[in-house]
Amino acid sequence: MSPNGSMDALVDAIAHLERPLLVALDVDGTLAPIVEDPSRAKVPTATARTLRHLRTVEGLELALVTGRDAGQLERIVSIPGVWRVVEHGRAIIAPGEKPRGVAVEAEDRRKLARFKSWAHEHAGPRGAHVEEKDASVVVHVRKMAKDDPEGADAVLAEARDAAAELGLCVRDGRAVVEAQLEPFDKGAALRELIEAVGATSVLYAGDDLTDEPAIRVAAARGIGLFVRSAERERFDEATASLDGPEGVSDLLDALLAKLKP
Repeated sequence: MSPNGSMDALVDAIAHLERPLLVALDVDGTLAPIVEDPSRAKVPTATARTLRHLRTVEGLELALVTGRDAGQLERIVSIPGVWRVVEHGRAIIAPGEKPRGVAVEAEDRRKLARFKSWAHEHAGPRGAHVEEKDASVVVHVRKMAKDDPEGADAVLAEARDAAAELGLCVRDGRAVVEAQLEPFDKGAALRELIEAVGATSVLYAGDDLTDEPAIRVAAARGIGLFVRSAERERFDEATASLDGPEGVSDLLDALLAKLKP
């Protein structure tokens, strides 16, 4: 589970956090297993069921935190009544609230269009997957990295350079580079969310480079969990660590059993 203690000890520590408690969870690589084609990612049915039950625990607020846009998140997992933090913190969507469109200036739209054209022309034909969002474009190389890791690294490096030359913000993740209009940050979004829900304590779990700021925030206000993978085995600033989405699912099941009468 973690060098910091047993699963039982971790569940006890979470259960004793002062209420109101915010439980904020990354999605890809934390709740949903990583897959070669990001459009096919899905939170397992059993995990989604546990989340629906956790949402009803008194004194607990549940949030899903993702780099995806709201529509993509809905396809991966749909949990009524939860907070949603999308596109690395670009928007925080309250329970029952509908996502709002993104107003993009003409010049910014041209920058994104130029990077999108570059990605489809130079990255896509080499095996990368290009994902388009309202305010960013993402180049995924997980599938091509299996057969050509050096080629995948080269695509990511070229994507960083292309985005920077266009004046876009560059975000690195697990086998991805994202070109953004603004440098949104999950840590800043988590701090804003804590205030929005009036939480006294927070639990956050995430697996990626983009989750590290949020893990730091949670570790200072409660518990910040790092989810290990073959690509990244540790993050020293986390309170504790778990083994992949399976470990997260086990934790959520144990936490639900502890908190529900």
